[in-house]
Amino acid sequence: MKKLSPLAFLAAAGVALSISAPADAAWVCDLKKGQQLSLRACANTSCRVKDTHSNGTKLDALKSSGTNWIYVKVKRTGRKGWMKEPYLCGDDIDFG
Repeated sequence: MKKLSPLAFLAAAGVALSISAPADAAWVCDLKKGQQLSLRACANTSCRVKDTHSNGTKLDALKSSGTNWIYVKVKRTGRKGWMKEPYLCGDDIDFG
């Protein structure tokens, strides 16, 4: 009898599997002293500001708008929204 891997066994048993790529670690950076970066409801400066964050705020970068905006999740609060890409730093952020 052929032995199934745990994932193959679950799939054969009809268990739905959802495997997604992990979010990329990022943080707010390059702001001048006292400046705050807005977390917005959409990828546009005319959109509502949900809250603001300073340098060092840790984020999960989830996706890119393709127009200089990144959809993020703030690690401390769990809030999601859009931030301007030039003020975000991260190791090998890849949205391809």
